[in-house]
Amino acid sequence: MPTNILVVDDHYDSVVLLTRVLAQQGYGVWWARTCREARTVAASHPIDVLLSDIALPDGDGCQLLAELRLIYPRMRAVAYTAHAKPSDRARCVSAGFHAVLVKPVEIEEIRRTVDEAVMASRQVVAGATHHQKFSTRIACM
Repeated sequence: MPTNILVVDDHYDSVVLLTRVLAQQGYGVWWARTCREARTVAASHPIDVLLSDIALPDGDGCQLLAELRLIYPRMRAVAYTAHAKPSDRARCVSAGFHAVLVKPVEIEEIRRTVDEAVMASRQVVAGATHHQKFSTRIACM
């Protein structure tokens, strides 16, 4: 069973590129351009990893993460944002994102970070101990 990733970004070109790249990695990928669309997708498809922009037209990626965690408490999350201030990154980590990628970011960095989130997600599902958590990492490219 493939790992399911939800990509949320209001920029259409970014959503298409990220969806293609992650699908080529063998992941099941769904996408949304708003918080509302993301909630609809998450209600009908199991989500293992969230890759989300923070500034969305109808809300905030941090709030979206909190809402989706009510449905998928073990879901891993990666923020993908243009907000590069240390306080923005700290806010994402406090909200529960396991990694924060600051735009612009290389596709290879996104692949690597999502792969790490997927591996951590699989460890949780397989009954991994709390000592095997996905470490929080902040990457600025």
